[in-house]
Amino acid sequence: MQIKPPTIPEGLKEISDIRDELRFSMEYETDFDSVRISRAHEEELSFGGVYIKNSTIENCRFINSDFSDCTFINVIIKGCDLSNCNFNNTYFKNCSIISSKLVGACFRNTVQLETTYDNCNAELTDYNEARFKNILISDCDFSSSLICSAELKNITLKNVKLVKATFFKTPLKDVNLTDCIIDGLVVSDNGAELRGATVDVYQAAMFAKLLGLNIE
Repeated sequence: MQIKPPTIPEGLKEISDIRDELRFSMEYETDFDSVRISRAHEEELSFGGVYIKNSTIENCRFINSDFSDCTFINVIIKGCDLSNCNFNNTYFKNCSIISSKLVGACFRNTVQLETTYDNCNAELTDYNEARFKNILISDCDFSSSLICSAELKNITLKNVKLVKATFFKTPLKDVNLTDCIIDGLVVSDNGAELRGATVDVYQAAMFAKLLGLNIE
């Protein structure tokens, strides 16, 4: 699947003091439009539902920070550490998340459209009740992630680790898992989530054991 990457305009405004810029944005209800946020190192920072578009976030470290209710449209996030951040109720459209650390981040009830993940560590992430459409995930680790009661439409997975990931009540119909490592994948007892998924012979045998079937 081909997803058009974000088209970032030239002449981005460089953000030198992210806290000051956020205070201004909240006070005057302005968006972050055509900006570059780079090399910011902050903890427990609140983005207060800000709207970020046509921008890049590069080589930043926002540990335990709050991005809940934010909107990201046509944004590149690259080389960032967003561990344990709160992205609940966020909206992503036409975004790229590249070479970033998302360990323990929470994306509950997020909506993601035409978005790519590339070379990211997303272990222990929480995507419960998230909605995905037209998503490409490549060379990423989503081990022990929670993707429960989620909606997946037109998802492509390339070299993705899903070891001990939980897909309880998330239908995997039309999802190709053959290029994924899915040891210890957690689904409901009757395996209903797996109906219509594409798997290889090894994965089929593993799921058969999960469902209590004997293979001779």
